[in-house]
Amino acid sequence: MVLVVRDTARYFIRPGCTRLLSSIKILGRDYPTDEETNITEHLLKHTDKLLHMRQSHPLQIVKQRIVEHMQAKYLWNNRSPLFSHYDNITPVVSHAQNFDQLLVPSDHVSRRRQENYFINKDKMLRAHMTCHDQDLLRSGLDCFLSTGDVYRRDTIDRTHYPVFHQMDGVRLFSSWELEEFAKDPKSLK
Repeated sequence: MVLVVRDTARYFIRPGCTRLLSSIKILGRDYPTDEETNITEHLLKHTDKLLHMRQSHPLQIVKQRIVEHMQAKYLWNNRSPLFSHYDNITPVVSHAQNFDQLLVPSDHVSRRRQENYFINKDKMLRAHMTCHDQDLLRSGLDCFLSTGDVYRRDTIDRTHYPVFHQMDGVRLFSSWELEEFAKDPKSLK
């Protein structure tokens, strides 16, 4: 990749790479770029599609069926849904959210530039929905579903595409719930 500075704007000279990159806009917010930026114009166009939220789109229909199932099957004692659902979380995350908080070793292959889309040295497009779990847990949630687009640098072919969709489900159990489950695995609700 060749970085050329021209009139204080950055241009990346590589087929398919974003042309003018002093900053890039993702979901209405501008992010500064630097030597770590490796997002292509093609990929950038996908960040605002949000197919999992488009009414009547197949992804939205599947997502909604899973959410409805989980909210109908797993209920609190007062019959309200146990699982809350979050599907409008920004795909822009810090490197710490995507790797460090999940204890991914600093030399792990999944951290490589060839595997991810970096906005700059501090921000990237999430590679998995799990990167939001700690933030949701810290907010006080202990049972939730999260859905969204995730981005990985795959070679595009009939079975691979750099944008796909994931749903995470998280539930924390108390020690007495786990003890009951050990006695009777069917007792867990």
